Amino acid sequence: MTDVAEQLNARGRDTLIDTIGVRFREVTDERVVVELDFHPEVQQVTGVFHAGALLPLAGPAATAVCVQAINPTGNPDPARFPLTIQVSATLIRSTNQKSVTAEARLLHRGRTTLAAQAEVHDERGRLLAQVTTTHVVDSGACACEPPCRPSVHRRAGG
Repeated sequence: MTDVAEQLNARGRDTLIDTIGVRFREVTDERVVVELDFHPEVQQVTGVFHAGALLPLAGPAATAVCVQAINPTGNPDPARFPLTIQVSATLIRSTNQKSVTAEARLLHRGRTTLAAQAEVHDERGRLLAQVTTTHVVDSGACACEPPCRPSVHRRAGG
């Protein structure tokens, strides 16, 4: 587990992701990996993972990869936090195996928006869900590193 993953696990205490058991395992500049163990509280009546448990697994992974794109220290500035404004999920199958993982990667990093994609897999590597998210960052605190002035973007057409 990386130091940033440990920081995110600590920050997630007493939140929804902590309640259902989501754990950050790896956080790098390129990807974020989170894990969720199978237990009765995350299953549907047929005995497999509930779709409502897979989305709060993928969502934090996607948000964390956006945070990394803005500030790789793992200490997000609340003024520059990427707020989720859209989520699209394709649920392919479910499982009742021991655990599932979500791996998120950044798709787009713009001046005010970021997009990420998270894939949820079971222990056998089967794709369970694909989740794409769009996030907004305050335009006064753009996603550029180092932060730039909005007038620079306007002159550059971006």
